[in-house]
Parts: sequence; structure tokens; C-alpha cells
Amino acid sequence: MYTRIVEITSKSGKARELCNTIEEKVVPILKKQTGFVDETVLVSDAEPNQVLGLSLWNSKEDASVTIGNNTRRSTIR
Repeated sequence: MYTRIVEITSKSGKARELCNTIEEKVVPILKKQTGFVDETVLVSDAEPNQVLGLSLWNSKEDASVTIGNNTRRSTIR
């Protein structure tokens, strides 16, 4: 299994909203990708504007394909 880690800095006070957006818009797209297993989103207690997205994949190759996927990139922005 392969884990892909994405660190995002949200606007002040918007971390929870960002988490909801990831769950509602990004995860459904990821579920359609070959090899996708699961996604976990974490918000730092020490730095409340820091958000980590941990996506689990069956292989490194499966995770690498989504890096260039413009649909996914535009959704996160």
C-alpha cells in the first residue's frame, strides 16, 4: 500500500470548511480512480490553518496517475 500526503494551508478560520470540501468534492473523484483505497483529512491543533490529506492507494503507480489529473487539482484549489 502507498500513502500520498498533501499539506494544505487554509485561509484563517477556513480549515473545517476545506475539510468538508475535500470530503464532498475530492473524495468522490478519488473513488473513481484505479487503486484508490481511502482518504483521511487531518487538521492540526497546533496550527489550525494546516490541513493534511492522506490518501491510500494499492500501489505507487496508482497514486502517481492522479498527480497530473487537472480535475483533481482544480477541485482542491
